[in-house]
Amino acid sequence: MTKSHITTERLREVLNYDPETGVFTNKRAGKGFPRQGKVAGCIDPSTGYRRIRIDRVLYYAQRLAWQYVTGEIPPFEVDHKNGRRDENWFENLRPATRLENSHNIRATKTNKSGRRGVSWHKEKGLWRATIKHDGRWFHLGYFDDPNEAAEVRDLATEMLHGEFAYHFLHTRSSQSQSAHLSPT
Repeated sequence: MTKSHITTERLREVLNYDPETGVFTNKRAGKGFPRQGKVAGCIDPSTGYRRIRIDRVLYYAQRLAWQYVTGEIPPFEVDHKNGRRDENWFENLRPATRLENSHNIRATKTNKSGRRGVSWHKEKGLWRATIKHDGRWFHLGYFDDPNEAAEVRDLATEMLHGEFAYHFLHTRSSQSQSAHLSPT
């Protein structure tokens, strides 16, 4: 992506944005413009983000949505609260620093547990829960069940990352205890 910025006036001149659905559509038709009313941009298959080209410059749709509604260029990144990169309805967006935005990313496809911060400890034959905070790794414990490890990781994530926490388990046991953080 580029560092140049489109003016809010120009943005509103070429695109319509529905804050309820998060969909941008083209206002104009003609040379250099796609069909009027057509959904603008496309999904980048390597990142999952929608990108929209305006005046030969590519922009991320979530940044354009923020600017379209607020009239301000986002100072940092624009985060999707639900973690879905192409859901650009306005209530799903929030400004975030790079660090805040990194707190709610999902586990990679190569992660064997399917949960961020939960891994198999071969020597112990148990699931290990860890979390990184302020540049340091914290060991949260060893568990027989990966769901237990994920629940403890969720609690620590919520405690450390607040509204930017990404939860793997959406229901919690009433007997959950606070995670004790010890550096690894």
